Amino acid sequence: MPIFVLLMYVLKLRERLYRYRPEPLERLYRESGPYRSASVVVHDEQGRPLYRIDYPEDRMDACPVVIWGNGSDAQPENYGDLLAHLATWGFVIVGNYCRNTGTGKEIADTIGYVLRENDKPTSLFYGKIRTDRMGAVGQSQGATGVLNADKYLEKPLQTVVTIALPALKWCDAKDVYDIESQSADLFFMAGTHDFIISPTASNSEAYHAARPGQAAAMAMTKCADHLESMGDGGMHRGYLTAWLRYRLAEDGQAAAAFAGKSPEIHRNKGWKHVRTQNLKGESTNEND
Repeated sequence: MPIFVLLMYVLKLRERLYRYRPEPLERLYRESGPYRSASVVVHDEQGRPLYRIDYPEDRMDACPVVIWGNGSDAQPENYGDLLAHLATWGFVIVGNYCRNTGTGKEIADTIGYVLRENDKPTSLFYGKIRTDRMGAVGQSQGATGVLNADKYLEKPLQTVVTIALPALKWCDAKDVYDIESQSADLFFMAGTHDFIISPTASNSEAYHAARPGQAAAMAMTKCADHLESMGDGGMHRGYLTAWLRYRLAEDGQAAAAFAGKSPEIHRNKGWKHVRTQNLKGESTNEND
């Protein structure tokens, strides 16, 4: 049996034997939120899809916004259940149909579209966007894209979350990211089984490149591989939702997952290599 096939068999066996037990806050934010989600796909004049927008249909006030960055050759529907889930927690989620998002320009263009829709009286989203509460989340190549978007933006995002951020050696020259230039709050998420493209070492290097006074976190999900977040978000879903609620919606309950005297994520046996700094004035915490 080829070594690669044997290795994959061992990993899958370990994953089946490992029973994932979410902690209370993680479990809470894995469940649907208080709103009813809806989605719409925006097309160009030729009928080609441009943007997918998931939103809380029954929320009446302006909403925080999350821009989604697809992995290589992926589309928003590859993450459809996760995007709909985030909408139930009060976010407007906007993903574009670009299959290569690593430069960041595609993410910045999507932000520009959202801002224009917020100002357009004929738009479904006229006046419904919290332009002071905007974040971006990307998986794989999309993770490099949400980091690189800052190069093209006049105003910085409030938070950026990377899921399975590729190590720099896998990035094309145009997609290379620079953590030290980031001004947004940062959360680096990945899985312990993603040891080729997004290993612990490269995520740790990215985390430690954050500026000393910057709010930042890192956490690796046990047994998760590179594609864990596709579909419904998998084991990343709970804490991704909690982080966005914490940083964009000032949700004090969600904050307890990351900040305070005993943050839940630091005590969660389903996560490894947890690091946090400057969250609610806390000093740096590290837990392997």
